[in-house]
Amino acid sequence: MQIAIIAPGSRGDVQPYIALGKGLIEAGHTVRIVTHENFGDFVTSHGVDFVPIPGDVQEIAQSTQMQKRVESGNFAAVLSQMAKDAKRGAATMARAGLDGCRDADVVLAGIGGLFTAFAVAEKLSLPLIQAHYIPFTPTRATPSFIVPQLPFRLGGAFNRLSYGLARQMMWQGFRAADAIVRRDVLDLAAAPFRGPYDTAPTRGCPVLYGYSPCVIPRAPDWGDNVH
Repeated sequence: MQIAIIAPGSRGDVQPYIALGKGLIEAGHTVRIVTHENFGDFVTSHGVDFVPIPGDVQEIAQSTQMQKRVESGNFAAVLSQMAKDAKRGAATMARAGLDGCRDADVVLAGIGGLFTAFAVAEKLSLPLIQAHYIPFTPTRATPSFIVPQLPFRLGGAFNRLSYGLARQMMWQGFRAADAIVRRDVLDLAAAPFRGPYDTAPTRGCPVLYGYSPCVIPRAPDWGDNVH
């Protein structure tokens, strides 16, 4: 099977997918990773094919604007800056994703590449496997790591709702960039207002988590497709 992994971001965002790619290659698959061009040597040194996204993500991550928002500890402000950067680079990333996935059998992505992967998988009528390194699938067991943590517990209903809130925080920040991609690069209709989370590319597909159950136990209310 030919697997294309869309993994933009910092080294910490890319390295887990190199490890996953190596494991998939050992299992007999062909793998390529679509990520920023400054990680080219890092990807290929581990025997994984590489498709570059033009630009150096380190310059974005270390910009004055981003550093101020990170130092503030305000996750909403960080998301806002990320959304601005994503809007500027949306078309470039989508073209790289399209190039990397044209002859693929399946697209794989985590949080960083998810919206590009949704759109590219829809364009090419490919299945999309989500692979994350923090919990992203709604559960009553624990609240989302992405939303602000409260000093008291509100129970299972809130825990499950928190994942929807986290998804919407991310999606609404990136929706303008996604609209550019779909209109100008992929010739697709706009995604649903609440996001493309439950659309054709993901239905029936497995979701992978890259952490030990000794660190974060598997949620008991996850479906059989979550591993």
